[in-house]
Amino acid sequence: MPALLPALAAALVLVVAPPALGESATGAGTIPEDAVVRVGDASIKKTTYKRWMRIAITGSRNASRRASYASQRRKVLQFLIVNTWYAQELAELGVVLSAAELERAFQRAARESFDSQAEMRRFLEREGMTMSDARFQLAGLSRYDKLHELAR
Repeated sequence: MPALLPALAAALVLVVAPPALGESATGAGTIPEDAVVRVGDASIKKTTYKRWMRIAITGSRNASRRASYASQRRKVLQFLIVNTWYAQELAELGVVLSAAELERAFQRAARESFDSQAEMRRFLEREGMTMSDARFQLAGLSRYDKLHELAR
């Protein structure tokens, strides 16, 4: 099931539309020049946004259905904003996901999605991703899971 990792980004979708580039997701605060959006007290850097746009575009080239640039942009912003927001929510609650917890989640997802490390590497390469990118996606999902668990 190599589709798991790209599907993780889809699981991290905001209910509301993301702000336009250069706008604050919280409605307050100045956006630093090297950022595309501000989420709470954090900024999402242009370099991070551009990296994930490249991944989204590479992935859409490999998918059977191509999404428009505007659609890709919206999805990438949603993904980055939600990841930032989840991290801030957990920090506000005093909840820390340890590096060991995140690594266990990553290894579990890799085992469930791929038959071998080589298969996972080929998938990541085809999608234009690195192991760090995949870990970033899984960390966002782990944060979501933790928030969901705390809300029960």
